[in-house]
Amino acid sequence: MAIEHVGNQRYSTTAQGQTTYQNADAYRVVNVNLNYVPTQWQQAEVFGGVKNLFNTQVDKVLGSDPGPFVHAGVRVYF
Repeated sequence: MAIEHVGNQRYSTTAQGQTTYQNADAYRVVNVNLNYVPTQWQQAEVFGGVKNLFNTQVDKVLGSDPGPFVHAGVRVYF
C-alpha cells in the first residue's frame, strides 16, 4: 500500500494577454498493489492493484481527476 501526497499547487492561465494565478488544494491518494511469483515458475509474476482506492477528488482545473481504477497483468522474464 502506498499513500501519495501532492501539496498545494499554484497554476496560471493566460487569456487575452493577461495572466491569472490560482491555487489548487493539496490531496492524498491511496494505492494498493499486489504481486505473486509462483514457486513452480519463477520467471513469471502476476500483479494487480487499485489506484485511488478511496476516490479522492482532485481539483478539476488541473485536468486530472482519475477516480479509482484497477490494473492487472502478467510479467514473464527471459
